[in-house]
Amino acid sequence: MSWRPNRAVQLVVGSKRGGANDVLARVIQRTIESTTGVQIEVVNLPGRGQALTWERLRECPADGHTIGIASNMLVSNYLSGKSTVGPTDFTSIALLVDEYIVLGVQPCEPALDWSGFVESVQRRHSPLETGFVGKPGNARHLAVTRALEAFHLDKTAVTKVFENEDAALGALASDVIQLYADTAAAIARLAYSQQCHPIAVSSDRPLPGPFQRTVCLKEVGVRHPFVAWRGIIGPPGLLQEAVDFWEGTVRRLAGCPEWTRLLDEHFWGSHFLDSASFGTFLQHAQASCNILEALQKQQRKR
Repeated sequence: MSWRPNRAVQLVVGSKRGGANDVLARVIQRTIESTTGVQIEVVNLPGRGQALTWERLRECPADGHTIGIASNMLVSNYLSGKSTVGPTDFTSIALLVDEYIVLGVQPCEPALDWSGFVESVQRRHSPLETGFVGKPGNARHLAVTRALEAFHLDKTAVTKVFENEDAALGALASDVIQLYADTAAAIARLAYSQQCHPIAVSSDRPLPGPFQRTVCLKEVGVRHPFVAWRGIIGPPGLLQEAVDFWEGTVRRLAGCPEWTRLLDEHFWGSHFLDSASFGTFLQHAQASCNILEALQKQQRKR
């Protein structure tokens, strides 16, 4: 008989209730409970850039009854020295989704596209100022850094970090910053309310809604646009039988209507990788110097 949980499972999440990781976890919870009967408790452990969650998960028994949400922060925090736990400290189970970052400008410039923006920056006599919400090293930071590096605009760019969206939008409206980076879901809302005009997206294909005419960064010469990701990991040494169960279970999420709605609402891309492939993905991400170099370069400019 194949392995399956014999009691309630804890799904640990490194964000407060209502955050994107939590929303993902709640859909996973409801879908798995309804399709398998396995009971799942979502445990929110925000703090230190999700590091509290991963430290907790690393110490859990490898019996398949505790799993966690992993994101690109697992790599960037480790490479930047903000966390002592990294991708190789866990058992990879499956990669699930990609999250795209959109770059936007003041809404009073609706005719401006990415090429026009680059040309205008190159003509500027003052440094380009960009902004994002959160902490250095997050997906927004890395996405805007990658884009600017491709056009050598990072040489004089100044990055500003904001505590909340209102502060960032105020800075954008008053020209304190000229470029704002946020998730596609966030920029979509701002585009509909005419608070921000999207000019580039890190996806490799056009996105729907307000982004139908927004250029993909790959189309304009950014070879490796930064794409955030989310997946499932387990404690180190997780039983192979448990890995097989969870990998197969989350693979079937793609056929569920609530999962499809989740992807559509957040403009996420489905990107399933099995345990072995996800493990290779994480190894390559950790070995890459590009993320660390981009982070360190921007930190020196702050």
